[in-house]
Amino acid sequence: MTPSSTVPEELHAFAQAALAHVRDLAERHDVPQKYMERVHFHEDGRWTREGWNSPYWHYFVKLHYDYDLERFPGLIEATESLWQKGFFDPIEIRRDGQLLDPTDFGTVGVYLAEGLLDLVLEYPDKTRSFEIDPSKFSELVEAWWTRRRTVPASQTRIVVIPLLNFESDVEPLQLSDELELTRFSSELKTYFWSSLDWISGFYRIGEFAHSNWMLTGTISAASGVPIDTMPLVRQATLAITSMRLGAPGHVGTRAALSAAPPPSSPSHRGGTGINDLDVSRHSSTYRFSSGLVRQVLETFAQLREADDSGRLRELALSLRRFNQSYERERLEDQIIDLTIALESSILFGTHEELSHRLAMRAAVLLWGQVPSDDTFSLIRHVYKVRSKIVHAGMSVREQAAQRKKDGDLTPDQLVEALREVTSKVLLTYLANIAAKRSLEDINNSLDSMMRTPPG
Repeated sequence: MTPSSTVPEELHAFAQAALAHVRDLAERHDVPQKYMERVHFHEDGRWTREGWNSPYWHYFVKLHYDYDLERFPGLIEATESLWQKGFFDPIEIRRDGQLLDPTDFGTVGVYLAEGLLDLVLEYPDKTRSFEIDPSKFSELVEAWWTRRRTVPASQTRIVVIPLLNFESDVEPLQLSDELELTRFSSELKTYFWSSLDWISGFYRIGEFAHSNWMLTGTISAASGVPIDTMPLVRQATLAITSMRLGAPGHVGTRAALSAAPPPSSPSHRGGTGINDLDVSRHSSTYRFSSGLVRQVLETFAQLREADDSGRLRELALSLRRFNQSYERERLEDQIIDLTIALESSILFGTHEELSHRLAMRAAVLLWGQVPSDDTFSLIRHVYKVRSKIVHAGMSVREQAAQRKKDGDLTPDQLVEALREVTSKVLLTYLANIAAKRSLEDINNSLDSMMRTPPG
């Protein structure tokens, strides 16, 4: 291949060495066909495989470059030639947020080659061996080097949290200045699924295809400054908790995905798993109606304010175990999670008279929302069920079969009734915390009311 008048010979030499290295890797590593194909999602929930999965190849080559450089010294020599001719002067050599030693020709060569690989993978007529039409090679190399020499003043990431088991009849909703509830388009699904090699470890492809709503936000920072997505992920965690506290249904998520706005380099994409918001395989659908909007926004605002001020710490264990109950497959585990959520709030600071005091305090706390006798009876019954789970190894269904009383709740109904009471308890505590009251103060007031019942 002969360099054009606008592309220096040294860049051609480097590009040829880099692509030769990629071809060497492709020949020596047998990659399954499914990793070579790009998944395309459609609005009707279907997905197809077609074309090249460019981000996977980027990840594959980046993974193996560092370990195989000694097998291909030509890349190091070509990089050194670029350095000697001053091609590094106008650019800042950074990889994964870290400045590189520009004289470490192996590392810098890999970094520069990754950018070239991005364009090669976008090239429509390549073969598996990455052969490029010679007449287009100079154009490709020039585009690569122009992109490398352009250092933007700022960088932007979009963060996407796909929602599972979620349906809505409302318009996209701005939950805060940073976070929005909106539709998860098929284009974005395709973009992220084919960009992140680890995503199938969090989502099955079918549930990802049917995840039609997301929480999303945009983060910007100066170029070269690491972008921290965790504050936005924390907001999303509180938003989903607000939804769960507001209505039945198993809305959840497993990971937050982040990327530069499309199209972007695969090296600018990533994500993180989210704890305690998973859902079980037998989850029910959460329906977010217009009637829930006000309550969810109010609860979300209370959670954020309490979290920012540090007052949410007293309720943290209760909220965590409440959320964990959604991912449990067994009813017994859900009952244990939910009763711990009740104990760690209603019995905060108490070490005696557990079940009776818990039932009494809960009945007083929810007075005016739920008939006191109903709350008291439900919690006393749940504690008998839990005792047999823990101390006798009896399942909820076995206990229900023994009782066989007309009018009894089914095992599933019992768990959902307990979840509803737990959510009301936590919402009431949260409203009091928002009024700057501590759990100890709230519980002392409940005890006083127990001694002097409302007239």
